Amino acid sequence: MFHAKYYLAWDDSEQGADSDLDLWGTIDAVLDTSVVPVRLTVTTTAVAEGTVGSQLFGFTVEGTTQDGFHAYSGIEGAQYTDPSGVPGCTGCRALSESGGQRSAQSHIFVVGQSNGRFTASPLFYAARWGGFDDSDGDDRPSERTEWDVRDAFGVMTENSDDDGLAAGDGIPDNCFAREPGALARGLRAELQRRVGALDAVQVLAAEQRDGDLFGQTSY
Repeated sequence: MFHAKYYLAWDDSEQGADSDLDLWGTIDAVLDTSVVPVRLTVTTTAVAEGTVGSQLFGFTVEGTTQDGFHAYSGIEGAQYTDPSGVPGCTGCRALSESGGQRSAQSHIFVVGQSNGRFTASPLFYAARWGGFDDSDGDDRPSERTEWDVRDAFGVMTENSDDDGLAAGDGIPDNCFAREPGALARGLRAELQRRVGALDAVQVLAAEQRDGDLFGQTSY
C-alpha cells in the first residue's frame, strides 16, 4: 500500500486574469498493490475558493485503464462530463460554499495497459513545433513525416512499414542537442534542406558562405 497526499493552490493569472488565490484543495492517492489488478484510489477535495468564476479541480492520470484528465471536484458550480466514464462535475463547489457537489470525491482506477509516457524535454517540442513542413496545411505538426524523416546525423531513414515514407527515428529532425557529435552534420543537412526550399530573395541584408552552403537574411 502506497499513500501520497498533495496540497495545491491555484490561480488563473496564466489565463489572463488577476493574480491572487482562486482555489486551494488536496489530492489524495492510494495505490493498493495487495489486490489483482492493482488499484489506485484518487480523492480530490476543493477546500476553499476566492473567485466568482467556476473552475475545475482535477488531475491527469497515466498507467490505468482510464488514462487522461479527470475532474470530479471544483468550485462555483463547475460542470464537467468525463468522456471516459469517470464521474465528473455536476454543480461542483468548494467546502467553503454551500450546496452542489462538494466534500471529498473519489474514484478507483484499475492499473493496466496504458499508452502513457514521460513528457519529452522542452527542446523536443521546440524543435517539433518550430520547424515542421506543414504538408497538410493545418498549421501544426500533425503528421510524423512533417517533422521526422531523418536520423540523428541528418540522413534520410529507410521505409520501415512499406508505406513509401521514411521511417524517421522519433526525434524531430531539427533537434540536435541529443547527439553533440552530429551537431555540425545535422545542422548542415537541415540548412541545406531549408535553403533549397527558399523562394527568390527579395532583399538580402547579409550572407555567409561555406562551400556550397550559404546562410542569408531576407525580408
